[in-house]
Amino acid sequence: MGTQMVRSQRKTGFAAAALALIAACAAPIALVAAAPSAAAQSGATNPPALDRALNRFEVWVAPLNADMDTAGALNETFLGFISVFQSGRTASEMLPELRAMRDVARAGVTSLSRASESARARGPMRAGDASPEIVEVSQTIQANAVQYFDSMRDMLAIMIEMVDAFEANDRAKLRAIAPRMMRSLSLLLEGQKLRIQSAQAMLTRDDSRYHSLGAMIVMYDAMRTIGFPGETDRATALRGHAARARQWAASARSVLSSQRRSLGGYTQRERTAMSAALAMEAETHPLIDQLAAILDEAAEEAARGGDPMAMNAQYN
Repeated sequence: MGTQMVRSQRKTGFAAAALALIAACAAPIALVAAAPSAAAQSGATNPPALDRALNRFEVWVAPLNADMDTAGALNETFLGFISVFQSGRTASEMLPELRAMRDVARAGVTSLSRASESARARGPMRAGDASPEIVEVSQTIQANAVQYFDSMRDMLAIMIEMVDAFEANDRAKLRAIAPRMMRSLSLLLEGQKLRIQSAQAMLTRDDSRYHSLGAMIVMYDAMRTIGFPGETDRATALRGHAARARQWAASARSVLSSQRRSLGGYTQRERTAMSAALAMEAETHPLIDQLAAILDEAAEEAARGGDPMAMNAQYN
């Protein structure tokens, strides 16, 4: 029991850090785009044309960021729904919470449909508004956002069906819905991963956040391995994920050290602000180590023939 509590606390800590990192680097993507460039780090300033392009990018991406925040909150509702279903409580104890979540999900389906339509209508940035690199990034962000909104909307629709069936004690319908739920979960995981990849694509390898986001991508790959075991050797796959997480942790620390050494070219005020930001980033690195340790544990359990459903409940 003690070991399980430690494992649970470590998982919760990493998940909290992951969500914080998404909020800092993925949801407000404009902040990443406006981060100091290599030229700025050497003491130079951005050309006026680049500043204008970045400003246009911030205007373009702001509505997507707002809709991503809405989708993120709805994702938390869905995770709460899963938690209630796995709580082991009686139907009468669970139903009040499930009904409340169903109400949120119904409103969420409408919100996400509107967000998807808006993202499709907006499209990526036009070639004349920004450099080819920024236009390409906007294409990736727009496509990934639409996929994420659609996947989250479909997941909420299935969640509503499940609550309806549970409320009616329709076991046959629940059994019929289960495979669809698993497929939607798979798509949702992939959508989350794509969201992180979009944020990572806007950074360079000389930014430690690039490497921290790489570890988050490993996390989603590992969740798929655990929850949707398609590999013939899950233990080997999970050991590979653990090794990749450690590689990202090492490179993140190395790059962060270089970033700190480069602060001498800034004013005192800039150094203070950037040092604080780098200190916050450094706090995520031990949590990547913890992710690797958890994946080692999962690999050992898989090697012992651990049940995929039980491992999914334990680790995901």
